[in-house]
Amino acid sequence: DSLLLCYTGINHNSANIHDDQKENMNNEKQKEYAQTTKDIALEMKSRLLKGHLDDFGELLHKAWCTKKHFSSKITSDYLDEIYEYALSHGALGGKLLGAGGGGYFLFYVPTFKKLDLMNALTEKKFNISTFTFDKIGLRSWITRERRTK
Repeated sequence: DSLLLCYTGINHNSANIHDDQKENMNNEKQKEYAQTTKDIALEMKSRLLKGHLDDFGELLHKAWCTKKHFSSKITSDYLDEIYEYALSHGALGGKLLGAGGGGYFLFYVPTFKKLDLMNALTEKKFNISTFTFDKIGLRSWITRERRTK
């Protein structure tokens, strides 16, 4: 209930971003960022298992801030503007899904602030999607309009 998808309106080429990240990984500082990201992921798992969901949201923010160091292609001023806007309207953290550069932001927002964030993003003309998890995995449906004569 605390997750929200927001389409940025930007398509991206993840291959270019991955290539740039690989090239940068020869740098010792980049290896430290990679270790930090791994540590954050383990802490996120721990917080989720303990039911500390807001802590998870805050760690999502920390992970996003760290990920931006991997490549200058991961974010842009426009994407940072969307992210900061979401934070200012209740999100505790978020990340771009995939390699970065565009696509969808996944935001964590406490349930009682979710409607405010949804309304704020809608006012800015962003496409937002809610979703749920289930035990079956990914499912999608195609619906066809039934025409009557």
